[in-house]
Amino acid sequence: MKSTVFTCVFAGFLTALATGRCLADSFTFTTIDNPLAQPGNTWVYGISGNTVVGTYFDNLGQYHGFTEANGVFTTLTPPVRHSAIWLTPLASAETMSSDIIGIIAT
Repeated sequence: MKSTVFTCVFAGFLTALATGRCLADSFTFTTIDNPLAQPGNTWVYGISGNTVVGTYFDNLGQYHGFTEANGVFTTLTPPVRHSAIWLTPLASAETMSSDIIGIIAT
């Protein structure tokens, strides 16, 4: 995964260097930190419309899934303590569904 990201970023850099311009004028990056997570333990796995879906690790050593929309976090807790949860939006451009899917590992 890291090498793929590096290759894409490096290819974009070479394109910008060769043409003298970037593909976009500017980028905006937003940090998302679930307020219930240990610092630095929030991971985003997908975005659908204005809803962000991901996972966080809390101070008690438990993984939780979450959705965030307009600054409001909703927690999804796996049914078994000390299990991990990964979530991603099920939406596509055609359906604009608000469903999410996930995996729970115990």
